[in-house]
Amino acid sequence: MKKVLIDVSNGSIAIEPFDQKKYGYLGGRGLVAKLLTEKHVPKCDPLGPENPFLFVTGYFSGTALTTCNRLSLGTKSPLTGTIKESNVGGTFAKYMTEHSIKYIELLGVAQKGEFKVLVIDKDGSIRFDSADDIVGLNNYDVGNALRFKYGDNISIASIGTVGEKYSLAASVQVTEFQTNNPCRAAARGGIGAVFASKGLKAVVIVRPEKPYKVEVPSEFADEFKACNKIVTKAIQENPLTGLQMNQFGSAAGIDVTGKMGALPTRNFSGKFSTRWEELSSPKWRERMLAQGGRGGIPCQPGCIVRCSNEWYDKNGNYLSAGIEYETLGLCGPNIDIYDADEIVALDRLCDDMGYDTIEVGNSLAVAMEMGVLDWGDAEGAKELVRASVTDECKVPEFRNGCYAVAKSLGATRIPTAKKQAVAAYDPRIILGYGLCFERSTMGGDHTSGSGLTFRKDLTPLEQAETALAQTATCDSFMCLFPWAAVNFDMDARAAICRMAGCLAKDAEGPNMSLIESMGFEILRMEQKFNELEGFTEDDNRLPNFFYIEPAEATGLPYTSHFDKHPIPDEEF
Repeated sequence: MKKVLIDVSNGSIAIEPFDQKKYGYLGGRGLVAKLLTEKHVPKCDPLGPENPFLFVTGYFSGTALTTCNRLSLGTKSPLTGTIKESNVGGTFAKYMTEHSIKYIELLGVAQKGEFKVLVIDKDGSIRFDSADDIVGLNNYDVGNALRFKYGDNISIASIGTVGEKYSLAASVQVTEFQTNNPCRAAARGGIGAVFASKGLKAVVIVRPEKPYKVEVPSEFADEFKACNKIVTKAIQENPLTGLQMNQFGSAAGIDVTGKMGALPTRNFSGKFSTRWEELSSPKWRERMLAQGGRGGIPCQPGCIVRCSNEWYDKNGNYLSAGIEYETLGLCGPNIDIYDADEIVALDRLCDDMGYDTIEVGNSLAVAMEMGVLDWGDAEGAKELVRASVTDECKVPEFRNGCYAVAKSLGATRIPTAKKQAVAAYDPRIILGYGLCFERSTMGGDHTSGSGLTFRKDLTPLEQAETALAQTATCDSFMCLFPWAAVNFDMDARAAICRMAGCLAKDAEGPNMSLIESMGFEILRMEQKFNELEGFTEDDNRLPNFFYIEPAEATGLPYTSHFDKHPIPDEEF
């Protein structure tokens, strides 16, 4: 495997061998943490020349392990000022591995407003092409133009007009398997703004004619295959990943949070949604199929969970794909919209323009609470999002995320942690997610730690750290959804650790402690990065309104002191 080092200030490109032995079992988020801490220049400008931007593949990328071909993008976040890793499915990491590339690192900055296309051609050559013909376009048109130019057998990472404005809520959109749509979002932390600062409008990888194949050492090949069968069986037999995700995708989360009262409504008001069943998974799927859509789509080759979907409006026109629970909750009930077509239309708009739907959903909720729009105004919401890249926007700070919107409007109920909008789980109800939002190294991030990891032998803070550590390991290995099945199956946990040893030619191999030990190693690196940026324990807090305003379901506000309000066993 190799690494690609690019200085965008002068256009220099160097290709060097990658030494996996130096980095052990780290891949994905773990390798991002290691590389960023090695390169870290404390207090550097996130949009300046000293801040690296990384494309990194997972430890198992290119093997038979399902969902192992996720792409991790890493940098210092311009939104939070913390370390940032945002991972995404699609075909990009798969094509990187087929070119024998473990990671791509970009340093330097481009002239502001000047954008290029970074091309990795089918013969492995790397160059910059002009982006003049796609500057000013959004992601769907960018994809069409690039496929016309480079052919269909490509994978694309791109920004829309939001990223071109160096906006702090800008995503990087990646094309997914089968649909080729730019609907897989590395969305969080303003990562699209750093992408733009490197002068990138898009990165195109042309699939090689002779793909590099990751080989498991022959003496471990049978054991690797046997362990993979155990992992696959655990995923297929788990009710969530074996059936529910395939039929409904993560949108089925509405059924759980709606019943619990954890579904955010009207800017995390703490009230029950009386209408959540309008978006329940049976009605969601029924409408999706009736209008010509489909579920059960793998976003990357070899995925057995297949949680992606395609949605068409009531007139049979394609709207969007890959609609997930976060978008459904935050661009739906959180802004008082219950028409699935309208929610999916907002998702399409965000993917196209290159927006983080979590930031957008929370920003719209704050704007509605402050009277900029009426609750449930779907047309007004879409117009505000469209206008956000113009000088005519009602909320000039909209494209910089929820925290900036709230401050510009004088709002006091700001649903963010470390300035990053929180995900669609009310922490007053699912307290484990509250702890993860508080203590995450990356702000209000639901994927940085599972809110449902619970062990009676741990204190609340130990529980939070364990959840965060286990998810850090997940982000080095595979997608979070199948990990939910693997992590709660002791045989599968042992098997995936043994697979890591087989790939590393380690006769002893790691035991199940790898899941925690490597995760804690990653967390310590991320925490050290943040400490050097000036973050302290005082920053590990949710916004005050969560601690003051009770949730209707329990009559209690959020508290991280579970000795006062213990988590009921049945919640887990």
